[in-house]
Amino acid sequence: EIVDACLALGADDVVCHVGTTTKKQIRFANSAITASKLWDSVSASILVAKDQRVVATSLNDPSQLDATLDQIFKLTRVLGPNEAYRGIAKGPFTYRAVPVDTTEVVEEDVIAQVFSIADECRAAGVLYNISSSDEMATSSGAAGTDEGSAIELSVRMFADDTSSGHAVSCSRTLEDFDPEGACQRARDIALMSRDARMGSE
Repeated sequence: EIVDACLALGADDVVCHVGTTTKKQIRFANSAITASKLWDSVSASILVAKDQRVVATSLNDPSQLDATLDQIFKLTRVLGPNEAYRGIAKGPFTYRAVPVDTTEVVEEDVIAQVFSIADECRAAGVLYNISSSDEMATSSGAAGTDEGSAIELSVRMFADDTSSGHAVSCSRTLEDFDPEGACQRARDIALMSRDARMGSE
């Protein structure tokens, strides 16, 4: 849509990338959930060339698309030509398909596992679950899409007011995400740090 709009306004070359991200956060303390938040964001990066005058910008508010395009084409009328500009690659291109794991994470189940492993300790920390999609298109016929994900757990276990242990687990895939291992490491460190004594020098 953005590429077509730029071409309709007289662009010679257009490159557009649109990224969408959904990020969920769950915070917990004293082995209880204290906050849950969700962020959705959409951003676009646009490159326009007209008569070798090249303008690139980013857009974080889709409602400002028309105003952004108007500003882009105003700039192409006042900028000097870029003599080094030689256009964009001619598409279309063929891309290797990559399998996507569509397994959904139930964040509350991960947190429940954290509290279960904590046992006599108190658990505090934060869990992030992030998914993203990227789309790119050009006026020369190149186009592609990509999807990504990430999950991050940061956990601190408290055996008492002065004895704690911290560990993290983060991964792009669920296969490599190990919240159980992170919780056990944090708990073990916390328990080992109880009744700590000054060592000899």
